[in-house]
Formats: sequence, C-alpha cells, structure tokens
Amino acid sequence: MGHVILFRQAVVDVETSRGICVVADYIKDGQVSSHTRELVGLGQSLSIASSRPLLAVLIGREAKSAAESIALPEMKRIFIVEDDAFERYHPETWCAVLFSLFSRIFPALILIPHNATGCDLAPRLSIELKAFAVTDCVRVQFDYGQFLFSKPIYGGNAFATLRIKAETVVATVRPRVGSPPHEHVQKPDEAPIETIHETHLPEHKVKVESVVPIEESECSLEQARVIVSGGRGMGGSEGFEVLSDVARLLGGAVGATRPAVDSGWAPASNQVGITGKIVAPDLYIAVGISGSSQHLSGMSDSGRIVAINKDPDAYIFKVSDYGVVGDWKEVLPAFISRIREFIF
Repeated sequence: MGHVILFRQAVVDVETSRGICVVADYIKDGQVSSHTRELVGLGQSLSIASSRPLLAVLIGREAKSAAESIALPEMKRIFIVEDDAFERYHPETWCAVLFSLFSRIFPALILIPHNATGCDLAPRLSIELKAFAVTDCVRVQFDYGQFLFSKPIYGGNAFATLRIKAETVVATVRPRVGSPPHEHVQKPDEAPIETIHETHLPEHKVKVESVVPIEESECSLEQARVIVSGGRGMGGSEGFEVLSDVARLLGGAVGATRPAVDSGWAPASNQVGITGKIVAPDLYIAVGISGSSQHLSGMSDSGRIVAINKDPDAYIFKVSDYGVVGDWKEVLPAFISRIREFIF
C-alpha cells in the first residue's frame, strides 16, 4: 500500500529550491543536538559561499521550539513536523515525509549528522530521491563553483576529496566539522517556520517491539569534550571501572575498542571506530589501545591524544601528542590522585 503526504501549503516558494538543507537528527526538550547546530553553522557558511538558500527540517515533538532556537536571519525556511508519531526515529516514516518535501523543493545539498540515525537515513533517502550519497564527511566546502566532500578511505589511512556531478547530494557529516552559527537567531515571531501536516503515513514493515534506554553518559559519547577509552590491554571489565573514575573526574565519557566490546568489557554503545562511533573530542585518552586503523578512523580528529601503553612500539604512540609507556594499573591511579589534587 502506498503512502500520501499532504502539505498545508502545496506550493513551496521558488526561493527555497536548490538550496542547502540541514536535517536535524533528533529533538530533546525543545532543542536540537549540538551536532545539528554545527551543521546549521556549516550550512550557513556554505550558503554564503554558494549563494544558495539555507533551509532546515526538524521532525519530532517540540519541533517548533527547537526551530525557533536555530532560526538565522538568512534562513529562507524551516520545515517542521510536530506529532506524537515522530517521538522516536523510524526510517520508513521519516523517509516518507522527507521524500515528499524534497520532491517539491529539490535541494542541491542535504546535510545529515553522521551517527546511527544519519547512517540509516541517508542511503534510504538517496535511493528514494535518486540522489548521490556520500557518508562520513570530515570536510564540506564550496569551491570552483561546486561542493567538495572530503572523507576517509582505506580504513582511515588516507582521505579522498570528491566532486560529485549530481542534482542532489545527501551527505552525512562527522561531529565538529562545522561550528555553531556565528550570528544570533531571529526572534520567535520572525522565524520563517512552516509546518508540515501529514494525513497518511506508510504502513511500517518494521515494528519496534521495545526500546531499551541507555545511560545518559553513553548517549553523549559523540559530543563529549573528553573521552577516556580502553582497549584489549585493559585485561578485563574491572579496568573500565577505573576508566569511568577518570572520565567522571574530567567530566567526560568512556569509550572502547572493538576487541574490548567483543570481550564484553564495555557495551557496544561505547565502541569508537569505523564500525562504532566517530568522535572528535578536545582530549582523547587511549589506555591499553594498540592503535589499529579501525579504531584510529573513529577518533583521528581529536584535539589532543594521550596514549598510555606498556608496549613502547605500539602504533598509537605515532599518532599521539603525548605518550606514557607503562602499565595502566600503575599510571592511572597516580593520574587520578593528581587530578584530585587540582580539583579538590
């Protein structure tokens, strides 16, 4: 059975076509994620460089409040879908609404956060729109009259810059690639917000039986300014309890390598790497991590990298700003003690 999406305003102003559109990943307490804010800032820069209109789409509860918080003076339109049916992300529902909208405004570039939601949504949406998808972008710029996309290849050992000849490009972008908007938002009553009203939604082929919440600290791993990660060298789950103490003192989050997760020492939601989460904290502390390309591809954009490993030849030292050769069981307790001296 097909689906029909109807808009309150069937005809969209021509000034919104062929623009740059940011799709928010989620809305919580009337606010978009910091990752989405960064994409709004990136979209703002690209809009100025390319002279294309800047747009945004927000789906979920309290979408209007969230839209008001990111409305910039140069934004042509913010489309919102505010309904209980969109309390949680569902690929079929989101894709149906976005396809109907984009089939009317024909954006040139669609920016989506590179996370679990974005990696699921982007390829689905690109197929529906017959558009080109490029994922895991570490840089998006406008030069030579076209958009350029840079992304890691070969497991993070090299980077490629792509020039894509397509009417529409759907791109997922890593955290910290963009910066929050540098201009103040408009007043709520001046924000160019347009509500999308759906009358029929697609029948779900996939049914969500239950939702298991995860700890707030785990949810914020991609946005954490400080991450303390452990690898195979931790030797067991008790080591991650120590890492949690360090992260708590530094106001950060705990990460893990794939071997540590596979061993059951840390939950899958903590995994950093090409098959886990892509992070870019100001400080990344790697403990007992050898430095495989799979892991490095997920944290190579960190501001400062500190490595602790008893193997002096571990590859992680080659990409670190600071390194400590030693057993974490001796190094971390001394480190914790020193931190507490500064704090207390």
